[in-house]
Amino acid sequence: MKKNKTIKTYNGGSWIYNSKSSNFEDADVVVMPGGGDWNPALYGHKPNGTSYWSEKTDATQMALIDKAVNAGKLIVGICRGGQGLTIKAGGFLIQDISHPSNHNVVTFDGRTYNMNSCHHQLCYPYELPKNQYEVLSWTEGLSNRYKADVKLEFPEFAIDLKGNFKEPEVIWFPAIRGLSVQGHPEWGPGKPALDFINNLIIEKLNK
Repeated sequence: MKKNKTIKTYNGGSWIYNSKSSNFEDADVVVMPGGGDWNPALYGHKPNGTSYWSEKTDATQMALIDKAVNAGKLIVGICRGGQGLTIKAGGFLIQDISHPSNHNVVTFDGRTYNMNSCHHQLCYPYELPKNQYEVLSWTEGLSNRYKADVKLEFPEFAIDLKGNFKEPEVIWFPAIRGLSVQGHPEWGPGKPALDFINNLIIEKLNK
């Protein structure tokens, strides 16, 4: 798919370049939006008192993720949506972190961009086999707390040279064709962030 070709989206995604709203069957991209937390039971954890969720919303949105996966659609998950993709791929969530709203992000190819976010939970794919995910951008030691239902053992490759944990920002899950974005590109974070994410969408659509 060429960069200037119209991308048909379902369930949102007006910030995607050259996007056009579509029905599910014709969509190139299914967008999973932001929102509240997920029930920790979905990834086998107990709530630690900081999570809030709607079982009805969880069921409805996970059903849409399942439908998109079964149809082979590219799925782009924003904040809560990206966390749902992490759960679907077999990862889990850190239930409470201290993530600030505006922050700089480092990309896999050494660039940086600024992103808006409001999440207090964090995708944690690092216990999955390495071929089941790819962290494409991250922040380094941004939060000062990481509260989960399990003991977190950060792998060596997820620690930077200063000893900071690389908090995943954008993760690719190839088996489900899911692109998890922890921040909110629809809030207007600026062209570098939008370019980075949109180029990834084009790349994944072409695969």
